[in-house]
Amino acid sequence: MICFKCKKNIDDDSNYCKYCGVKLAQQCPECGAAVPADVRFCPQCDALVQAQVGIDWDALTKEAKTAFGKED
Repeated sequence: MICFKCKKNIDDDSNYCKYCGVKLAQQCPECGAAVPADVRFCPQCDALVQAQVGIDWDALTKEAKTAFGKED
């Protein structure tokens, strides 16, 4: 399969991308099904799920880090 974040080819049974480290699946809070990390709705029960979003702290400005409560 292809990683949705870095677009590299990875093993089909991977839980995390071995290149960029992004989590490839999450669990639906309603039915417990495995849900791809880049979707907003569960493919089994249509419940809203929160897509996992990683933050590149090094790329943020000082103001943005302060807004998130993470200062150097």
